[in-house]
Amino acid sequence: MPDRVELNLYPVKPQRIFLTVLLVAFATEFGVMRMLPLIVPQGSSKTFEAIVDAFLMTVIVAPVIWFTVVRPIELLSRSRMLFLRRSMIAQESERRRIKQELHDGLGQTLTSMLLGLRAIEETSSDPKVVEIIHQLRPIGASIHDDLRRIVSGLHPAILDQGGLVDAVSQLIDQLRLASKANFHLNSKGVEFKRFDRNYETLVYRIIQESLNNAVKHSEATEIRVELELEGQSALKIRVNDNGRGFAPRVASGTQTSYGLIGLRERALAVGGHIEITSGKSGTTVSAVLPGLKEEEQLTS
Repeated sequence: MPDRVELNLYPVKPQRIFLTVLLVAFATEFGVMRMLPLIVPQGSSKTFEAIVDAFLMTVIVAPVIWFTVVRPIELLSRSRMLFLRRSMIAQESERRRIKQELHDGLGQTLTSMLLGLRAIEETSSDPKVVEIIHQLRPIGASIHDDLRRIVSGLHPAILDQGGLVDAVSQLIDQLRLASKANFHLNSKGVEFKRFDRNYETLVYRIIQESLNNAVKHSEATEIRVELELEGQSALKIRVNDNGRGFAPRVASGTQTSYGLIGLRERALAVGGHIEITSGKSGTTVSAVLPGLKEEEQLTS
């Protein structure tokens, strides 16, 4: 059943909240100080009076702060999480649609064109035509390979067929061809586990972004990916490299920062958290995501 949050019930208006808390605190303290002589026995120590004063203030003000500050912030946090989740699910759905259209439309047309060129090349008796087609076929094959690579990048088919670990393994194989780094994949409790499709896609994107950053920016020679499922409580992700590192706070506003923001938003979308540490010894991306049971779904 999809989650719902009614934002209009607790609209957050900072100025009103600030004034409300100030007024409640002032009125409460005024009332407590007026009532204190009636509550505290004469001759009591200043410490005892302070304890009674603080206790009454806490009892009266705490519910006000809860309903005017904590509760609205909690609802905003939930609504943001749901918004991010639905946005990412919609994004992945659009990726799948574009992938299918490219594969079934442009991909099939390009394949037919290549087959036609080969047929003409094999049957034509005109040397000039054969020479032109001989030059065009490698170009068409190159375009076909680029298209296949783009389609695979939009949404790897192995993620739906083989699962998360197989998809990450294939991703590492692809990156190994474009990098001099040694890759290591270690999975514990996830090898034969299948999750909700949207959940697997989100986890895959976190690992993909982390690995791409390591390959493009870190100049690392060793990159390790670790996946560990602790019961049904949490899925732990760790991507570590021994590259040159960077300062996450200094990276704000750069191209790298957009990827870091995307990592945090994807973790937040399922109620998880992510930590990025970097220094001279390398960079580590650590994420802890709530582990979804097989029957649970991340619905849009």
